[in-house]
Amino acid sequence: STFVQAGSSEAAKVIFQQMANTSPKLHYEGRFVYNRNGRMDAMHILHSNDGNEEFEQLTSLNGMSWKVIRKGDQVYCPFPGESGQGLRHNKLRNLTGLNPKNTLQALNKYYNFTLLRKERVAGRVCNVIAIIPKDHFRYGYRLWIDVESSHLLRNDIVNNQGQVVEQMMFTSIKFFQVAPKMNSQIEQNTSIAKMQSSPLAAIEAA
Repeated sequence: STFVQAGSSEAAKVIFQQMANTSPKLHYEGRFVYNRNGRMDAMHILHSNDGNEEFEQLTSLNGMSWKVIRKGDQVYCPFPGESGQGLRHNKLRNLTGLNPKNTLQALNKYYNFTLLRKERVAGRVCNVIAIIPKDHFRYGYRLWIDVESSHLLRNDIVNNQGQVVEQMMFTSIKFFQVAPKMNSQIEQNTSIAKMQSSPLAAIEAA
């Protein structure tokens, strides 16, 4: 990996942009925990990309059993009425919590970027970057971005007092060079979901 110096604003921006460009194209399977408002959910995620659009399957591992499947910008719920308990799928698609429509140039207007250090998440070495608001009207962010894959493995959303108000963290993840079986499984589940429920509206921006 390229050498980066802690405290560097430009290095943090480069790492953030690599994450934004790379993550949607990756094939992976993993488990993560999501904590918000005192509620913690354990999730399983299956993600792939066929070169044209993303495929994603999200399954709850605790509490009420539910599943959400996304193909491109369409979201399907195989079991209507049981999905989205405590976790909106648009939040999963945008794990940083930042508006995905914002470019790095737009974010520069409201935030400062700083590279903090390296830490491990899910057994993988990550660059930790801080995204600090320039005013007191926005949350701040700490992102743990995998050095090898540029994928986001942990995200802390913090308030003005530095308290974590929302958190996502992978506990395990496996990447694949090609994933035909994953694509096939998601495609099959999506077909089932289409028969059982209508597609929801396109994912809203966070």
